[in-house]
Amino acid sequence: MSINAEIDPFSRPQSPPDSDAGPGSGPSTGVRTGPNDEPAGNAMAVAAEVRLTTQACPRFVEFVEAGVTGGEELMSVAREYLAPIQQARVDTLILGCTHYPLLTGVISHVLGDGVNLVSSSEACARDVYSELTRRGLVHSRRRQASRRFLTTGDPADFQGIAERLLGNFVADVEPVSLAP
Repeated sequence: MSINAEIDPFSRPQSPPDSDAGPGSGPSTGVRTGPNDEPAGNAMAVAAEVRLTTQACPRFVEFVEAGVTGGEELMSVAREYLAPIQQARVDTLILGCTHYPLLTGVISHVLGDGVNLVSSSEACARDVYSELTRRGLVHSRRRQASRRFLTTGDPADFQGIAERLLGNFVADVEPVSLAP
């Protein structure tokens, strides 16, 4: 069975990970990074007392897709990209691209412990589980699973990156076109 559902964890407000307060409480600065100057995902509702700053980080995607998650060149690029975020004195950084959770180490190192990083990974996992539950597809017993890997890019490149980041269970990657 194929599941085609849009999962956009950034379409709802999120609080910083250690916060008891609701979204937008206190004088927080919200920052969202994305691969280009456009907001990642749907527009984000922001409370009046929250200052929102955006920062394009296109080279981060290139590093992740090359399997590079450390090193001096990446650190230099991170310092350059994150300087405006540091100057804005943000306390929360929303990682607005699916590649960025793989760079939380370098991002945290550059920004320091005073900045909370908010990733879509946990929200995405919750949404997937909810959708599987809603469709009656969650199983309580072990069963043989099947995997199918599709990419709009080059299958060999995708498989190479996936093996570096996820291990050797990624195989037989198929190309797919999203054009209408």
